[in-house]
Amino acid sequence: MNLIQLVNLIRSSGPEKALQQIAGQNPVAAQAMKMIEGKSPQQINQIAANMARERGVDINALAQQIRQTLGM
Repeated sequence: MNLIQLVNLIRSSGPEKALQQIAGQNPVAAQAMKMIEGKSPQQINQIAANMARERGVDINALAQQIRQTLGM
């Protein structure tokens, strides 16, 4: 699924349902959902930042790309 497809899925069904649908189709996404279950938004943000850093991804640049795609 590319970014545009993800954005359209979120817009059509909402973020929670979109994540559930993705997790139902992707074992890695399902594992990620279990990892963030019960966490606060701050904890989830820290997990995402750590994962991005481990993979050499600039999370701020990624966030900017997503905002631009969403027209924010």
